[in-house]
Amino acid sequence: MTDEQNHILIDGFYDDIEPLDLASQAAIDEMDFDADAIRKTYGLKRPFTSADPKRAVVTAPTLTINGLSAGYEGEGLKTIIPKEALAKLDCRLLPGQDPRRIASLIQAQLDKNGYSDVHLHYNLGEDAFHSDLNDPHLKLAKSVAEEVYGTGQVRFVPMMPGGGPAKHFVDALNLPVILIGVNYAGSGPHAPNENIRLHDYQQGVDYLIQLLNAYARPSVN
Repeated sequence: MTDEQNHILIDGFYDDIEPLDLASQAAIDEMDFDADAIRKTYGLKRPFTSADPKRAVVTAPTLTINGLSAGYEGEGLKTIIPKEALAKLDCRLLPGQDPRRIASLIQAQLDKNGYSDVHLHYNLGEDAFHSDLNDPHLKLAKSVAEEVYGTGQVRFVPMMPGGGPAKHFVDALNLPVILIGVNYAGSGPHAPNENIRLHDYQQGVDYLIQLLNAYARPSVN
């Protein structure tokens, strides 16, 4: 379902992806990306699977095997032929891609490749989204961040490489959503040693206070 460059081979997988606007493209160009530090932090032994990993982090959909289970996995030996095997997959999608349609395309690809005995069960999915970086609320959020963190020290990341139900709030409120974190390069998200630094947390609290005060002023409509 993928090639050696991590390009997804499922027919139609990329068809509905919405093109990036100019503001998002410019934001990606401005993003920091220290390839050597990333290799060291995550212990990478192989080259990046993308020629442009910085852009791929926020603009490349993914298809990942999360886990596999088959046969006898207990103590000792049992020379059995397993009657079934299970795998859990996830896909990180981009705006325009429908989760249920992607699931149907994966099943169709399995059938096409001769694996019609493999049945895909859809668990859940969330629509991807990204806010307009030219929105005045987001511009204000960035200007306040520069007051707290320093001019030239703030970057927009157009899309976060993760999942969540933010689009429901966007659709219901007709307002942009911006995600603010207090992690740093060594935070180890979702790892056993996940951590934050107290100074980052304190700065994050200060930023939220300043931002809420700014939003309370009548200048943002």
